[in-house]
Amino acid sequence: MVLDTDNLHFSNEFLDFPVRTDADIHADVLGLSESHYRLIDEAMAVNDERTAADLKKLLSEKFGEENVTYSERTIARARNELGWTFTTASYCQAIQDANKENRVLWVNK
Repeated sequence: MVLDTDNLHFSNEFLDFPVRTDADIHADVLGLSESHYRLIDEAMAVNDERTAADLKKLLSEKFGEENVTYSERTIARARNELGWTFTTASYCQAIQDANKENRVLWVNK
């Protein structure tokens, strides 16, 4: 079937819609505002070992608990979208803070 474009008429009403950015779409999907994304990014820049629970607490303190209604998993997704990745290492006795000094002493023997 060939579309006959000679008899088509287009309305201009759709040309006035704003173009949505990826950030707008992500904010709709995750429910986070741009200011929440910005705070997460700034907090991670200061300490890149922050957990989603830490970030949720920080957001609640800054914006009020009633304005932070999303889960820690949502915050973790937002953090990953911003380029911050966080994975925990399996328990390894050699890398625990309590054993760092003893490990250095053992290596220097």
